[in-house]
Amino acid sequence: MATNAWVFTGGIYSGVTKEVGNAYDKCRYKNTKTASQIPFIGIVNWYTTTDYKQLKQNRDESANEKPLDDSTFEKKAKDRVRLYRTRQPSDKEKPETYPLDHNHTHFLMLQDEFKENDDRDQKPEYRHVFRINLILDLRAEIENESRKITNQGQTYSIPIVQILVNGGASSILTVYASVNRNTPVIVIQVPKSFRLHIFINHIISRVF
Repeated sequence: MATNAWVFTGGIYSGVTKEVGNAYDKCRYKNTKTASQIPFIGIVNWYTTTDYKQLKQNRDESANEKPLDDSTFEKKAKDRVRLYRTRQPSDKEKPETYPLDHNHTHFLMLQDEFKENDDRDQKPEYRHVFRINLILDLRAEIENESRKITNQGQTYSIPIVQILVNGGASSILTVYASVNRNTPVIVIQVPKSFRLHIFINHIISRVF
């Protein structure tokens, strides 16, 4: 945690992502300075975030045309602050949503192409895809671009690695999107998840 790393996750308060958030929180209390310097970034689907409407902002397009002084800029910044209350949705709630993990420092909230009404009738190939997975390709692209730094006109790529700890269908698709971009993946599995390595081997054989 002292290597100036950026940490990207799926950003939700569930599963391994939740455990990673708890670990980050413990680090924050043990070493406040170190943890506060590590960007802990969740990349999530806007429409599958529980109670995402809490985060909606009223945009005044006319105000964008006016020059901003310091006081106006400060007021606009305050107007953009939103309180998000984490709530665990019940199993009966439809469509399925996932709360944000409160231990993250930043969130990138991405809209999929089907907008609020989730109209996928025109694209049946997406009809059976979990909506939370519709942003995985874009997430992998963002993670890949984040490794590029420019110094004195030269662009360099810093190391990047993905860590997979067990997981289900979403995790497998995340790995597939990353492997397609030549991102190395470390797979950690518990004995009960003996089938995980079979899926990973299948992904690698398909890509390479």
